[in-house]
Amino acid sequence: MTIDALVQGTHLRRRDQDAARQSRLNVKGENMALEIFISHKMPTDTPVAEEIGSRLSLYAGNEVRVTHAGQFPYGVNWRKLIEDAINKADWFILLCTNQDEDWAFCLFECGLFQARMQASPENKRLITFCRKAEDVSSALEEFNALVMSQEAVVKLLEDIYVNEPLRLAPKIGKKDLELAANAIYSAFVESPKVEANFDVATNLVFELSMTKENELELRRGRIPVDSILKGTKDWQHLFGKDGGTGAWLWKDLSENWPYRETYEFLIARMMYEAFHDRIPKSAQARPAESNEIYRLTLRRYERLVSQKYRFLFTLAPLTLPFEVPRQSTQSQSETLLYHLLTLSWYFRRRVVDQLYERLLQVKAMPSPDIGIVTTLFDDIKYELMEISAQSFVRGIDNPLSVRLAFGEDDKEAQEMISSILSWESLRRQIFASTDKGVAGLSAIARDLYQMSIQNYNFCRKVAQSYSTMAQKLSQPRKPEFGITNNNVKRRVAEVSKP
Repeated sequence: MTIDALVQGTHLRRRDQDAARQSRLNVKGENMALEIFISHKMPTDTPVAEEIGSRLSLYAGNEVRVTHAGQFPYGVNWRKLIEDAINKADWFILLCTNQDEDWAFCLFECGLFQARMQASPENKRLITFCRKAEDVSSALEEFNALVMSQEAVVKLLEDIYVNEPLRLAPKIGKKDLELAANAIYSAFVESPKVEANFDVATNLVFELSMTKENELELRRGRIPVDSILKGTKDWQHLFGKDGGTGAWLWKDLSENWPYRETYEFLIARMMYEAFHDRIPKSAQARPAESNEIYRLTLRRYERLVSQKYRFLFTLAPLTLPFEVPRQSTQSQSETLLYHLLTLSWYFRRRVVDQLYERLLQVKAMPSPDIGIVTTLFDDIKYELMEISAQSFVRGIDNPLSVRLAFGEDDKEAQEMISSILSWESLRRQIFASTDKGVAGLSAIARDLYQMSIQNYNFCRKVAQSYSTMAQKLSQPRKPEFGITNNNVKRRVAEVSKP
């Protein structure tokens, strides 16, 4: 095929696409997407609805939008969201997967859409996916019943992509439609069954009742003591317990865990944020007396019966390229200085330059909004706990690491150790002051200022020492010393001799 033919073919495709788009413009000249709502049993058929929706819209870009109730998180006004989605829908698809289940709410959704069809019938379609025609409710017999087969699904896809009035992708190949139809058929009829699960990372599972009291505990950064914790792949190791010991109550598992205060806060806030439909942050974790580093991430949560919730975490191992040497050597000092410098730099950028400045601005307001104050306090508490977690991970949570970094004869370092020992008391004072709301702003500003001054002096000292150390670094050894061209030629000749 010549370049001219390729160019001409491209122009023809663009012309066809432009003509198809023009036919779908509304009176305002705006492009109209095909809105599809999928009604299904929740949560049983939510994965089926997800797969079918993704395949229906696969070749349309932004021009097909699929909505189903499984997309609306618990805790929001999902009934209102469903009604809004149905009111916007052009097509309504009911997944009739099992006659024996209670379909009352799905039929209610169908009723809402039927009312919309009567008021505005143009281009509205109600389609029932079923295995056989008799599965369809008598209330829906007058509408289209798509008895599931690959051929029937191909025809439906052709109505979206090839046929008038939509013609969203008129040049699409028949094979592409058949592949999408086969995936839809398999999802609806065969519903893939999992024969075995294989955990490739350590998992943690928290189970707890989401009462108002427990929700408040999570909000405060505390895990309810009667929460059940279980997991896979020797998850107990993170908490200093023996593997294979089964499930634990949180109060028993966390007893005597040296990192409890920090990680309990971070884990609790992850669960609280997820429960309120916000993406939670992750954290790095390190088992006590171990050089293993993990990324702790909340990947999903599940609602069970009787207000029970299950939160599923993953511990993914990380490679730490700068482990602190155990012996007192120059390398140990260099590594500790590096960690101390990065942590003080982090505190400067995240807490001093951002949060402390925000705090001063809020404090200057005549009557600050409680919502602004609460958000600020949450951010301050999280960052302070994250800094503590980073010190655990880097092995510099013990003030004696300062002595090892600077040397035992450094008097200024000894004074710095004394100031560092007050760090935890300042943090606890800040946390206590946040419970006072707006009235706690002044005390928090005072304590955070003390932390900032400590970090200022600390960062300057570390940076100076790190710079001095860098000036004394020796250059890497050359790969071959004393090698000349003549030596190389002579060595090659020797090797070549029989």
